[in-house]
Amino acid sequence: MAKHSNFGECIADALSDGLISEQMADDLSEVWQRSMRREEGQGKSAAEANAIASRETMEAMEREAARRKRLEALTAERRTTLMEQGAAFRNGRGERDFGDFILNTLDNIGNGYGRAESVAGRQNAIIAQAHGRMEEFLFHFRRGVAQRRLNRADLKNVVKEAFGVDTGDHAAKALSRAWSDTAEWLRQRANRAGMEIGKLENWGLPQSHDRRAVQNFVDKHGLEAFRKRLFDMLDPEKMLDPEGRPMTAAQVWEDLPRVIERILTDGDIGLKPSTRSRSSMLANRRQEARYLVFKDAETWMKYAEEFSSGDAFSAAMQWVGGMAKDIAEMEVLGPNPDGMRKFLHAQAEQIAAQAELHGHELVPKRQWKNARRTITKKLRRADDIWLHHTGAVNSPDSQVLANVAGNVRNILTSAYLGSAVLSAIPGDAVFNAFARTYTGASHGQFLSAFVGQLASRKSRRDAVASGAIFESANNELISQARYAGTLSGQEWSRHVANASLAMSLLSPWTRAGRHAFIQGLMYDFGRAVQMGFDALDGPLRRTLDRYGISEADWSELAKMRTETGRLDLVNVSVEQEKLASRVLEMFHAESEFAVPSGNLRARSLLIGNSRAGTLQGELRRSASMFMSFGVTLPYLHGLRIYNQLVREGEGARGAGYMTTLLITLTLGGAMSIQAKELAAGRDPREMESQQFWMAAGLQGGGLGIWGDFFFADTNRFGGSFPVTAGGPVVQTATDLHRAVSGNISALLEGKQTTFAADLTDIGTGLVPGSNTWYLKLAYDRYIEDALQKILDPEAEAAFRRRVQSQRRDYGNEYFWAPGETAPTRAPDFESIRQD
Repeated sequence: MAKHSNFGECIADALSDGLISEQMADDLSEVWQRSMRREEGQGKSAAEANAIASRETMEAMEREAARRKRLEALTAERRTTLMEQGAAFRNGRGERDFGDFILNTLDNIGNGYGRAESVAGRQNAIIAQAHGRMEEFLFHFRRGVAQRRLNRADLKNVVKEAFGVDTGDHAAKALSRAWSDTAEWLRQRANRAGMEIGKLENWGLPQSHDRRAVQNFVDKHGLEAFRKRLFDMLDPEKMLDPEGRPMTAAQVWEDLPRVIERILTDGDIGLKPSTRSRSSMLANRRQEARYLVFKDAETWMKYAEEFSSGDAFSAAMQWVGGMAKDIAEMEVLGPNPDGMRKFLHAQAEQIAAQAELHGHELVPKRQWKNARRTITKKLRRADDIWLHHTGAVNSPDSQVLANVAGNVRNILTSAYLGSAVLSAIPGDAVFNAFARTYTGASHGQFLSAFVGQLASRKSRRDAVASGAIFESANNELISQARYAGTLSGQEWSRHVANASLAMSLLSPWTRAGRHAFIQGLMYDFGRAVQMGFDALDGPLRRTLDRYGISEADWSELAKMRTETGRLDLVNVSVEQEKLASRVLEMFHAESEFAVPSGNLRARSLLIGNSRAGTLQGELRRSASMFMSFGVTLPYLHGLRIYNQLVREGEGARGAGYMTTLLITLTLGGAMSIQAKELAAGRDPREMESQQFWMAAGLQGGGLGIWGDFFFADTNRFGGSFPVTAGGPVVQTATDLHRAVSGNISALLEGKQTTFAADLTDIGTGLVPGSNTWYLKLAYDRYIEDALQKILDPEAEAAFRRRVQSQRRDYGNEYFWAPGETAPTRAPDFESIRQD
């Protein structure tokens, strides 16, 4: 190699000679140039700066080589482990099935056998462990029923303490320490998985960014103005470059355009200054997210007020959720999750090709003939599940369309699901009993534990501290509503939906069921670990087999038993960390059977890979509204029943499971239908017809609206079958179109119009909370009916038609009829019988 005057020319020469890749040349040039600018900025000569920059670049090369060697070792270890797990894994029918194994590495729903750790399950486990560590912080700043942040005023001192300011507020100091200790635990765990996140003293809090707020400022004042505004808030002396070296003010200023570009294009909390070589690896992502360091708490809060999408609590929760997601991906799939997924997919395709030619032990024999077609379908499903896990499908093509559609769905959720808890109460009693029996958990203490979750604040806090997820805190990252699916749209509309679900008691009921189930398992397993592994039998032993908990694991679990008799899966040693997470994965996966709320597989089936902010994506999101629960069941209990029916020696157990579940769910659906009739001011429906029990079956399965078509040509909201298939958004749009076009036709024909009445009728049905089961009847009679009387001259006739339609379609009468100011009689329970 020729002699050069500076190291930059040496890098270029090495690239031209093929000694290094273009990517490495770019990275080395960047390190060298950074060092040169820093040293020359400090007054050194070009020769002196080049000598220092050359040495630092060589050191960076050595560190990068060591880092890559470590990541390669971690990747090789995970590749070997995954292939061993895949070879041992059996699907729900007891067959070796590498394709099902790949699906289970993303979202393990407990219908296979063997150690299949999943990304989604591990993420939940890590979030649960983080929440347990910072429970006091979560509880203090929780949201109330109206979605208002409690103790918001205390956040200011907590932020100051996080930045190292002694406020003299002991409570704020303790809360700040709870956050910082948890953040440090996540940092260390991430580093063990392959990241390289340096420890920053008095780091403060991560900063989130509202892309729209930044874009509005840039549009009004220009990009350079925002660059200067941000620069003036930062502390360059505390900022580190990607190599962990202190930066100069000039370097920070030069990097800011790239930082701002990421804010404007992604709106992501994970900022990425120039580290292109590491973009394919997950191993340094969260180091970059700590890149911006603000001067102090005041400037952090000032930026948050102007350019952030949430408060300090939201920023902390977004950080925890993002870290949990990244750590889960790396612990399950290695430092390069995308690369590992490609490797597993290639292995699956190769195995399928061999199965078609000669058969293969990792493909069920019944699939050998069409193995490649079968594996292609499974890998496509895996790709869709991954897109939902990463959130790529929620990255909008059109932000405006995504926001408008999301806001509409949230308002519809707040207006329509007010009585959903009447379906959840009988259904959850059934699901919980089946889940406990199948898992091998006890039934005796469940009722008291469940009541405690509803009535006792201490019980709720204990559940979170022991490993149950604090759902309202988790919603700061992604808002998931039972029956409604994922809540998107702008923050205000999500708060409206969440407040309505809380007011209807659906959210507290769901949380109580899940927490009671998980906490019950903590105690059940705490008692069971005192027994030897060989002494276990029946459902409990089968549950351990389904999640690959070995005898050695069982012995180690015994060390995590507390004096109170439960497992402690939160406060564990580094050596126990992975096992504790695996057991928490199991508990949370089984809790989905006890309180079905929706999982990645169901969401990916409903929405596929259609992106938010596209016409197709928004139509699919509308069509799938309120169907998440109904689609989740086949992936849970339905698949569990099927596997038992076809598995050798378990057909009778599967038949009993299926028969009992269908009967009890149908009975629960019948109770739900009658409860909703009473809440609407009507007598119970007659229960001796085949149509009623078919509708009850659908109601018990979470598809009650489709049961309306057993009685009438329209659903309960007046929508036809095709309109119902389009979902509530299409239903609302159809109602608006009908109101507008009908009144225009009447106007052109010289007839009387009822435009105001029609719009009021639609609008009153969209008021958040109006369908809340304990408010619905009073709202309908005193507000909706009263407005109709004022605006519609034919209101009385409309009321009579409604009564007649109910009598004709469903056979029951009103005890508090439309238009009446008070009930005329008590409900007639004799109506359940046919005359």
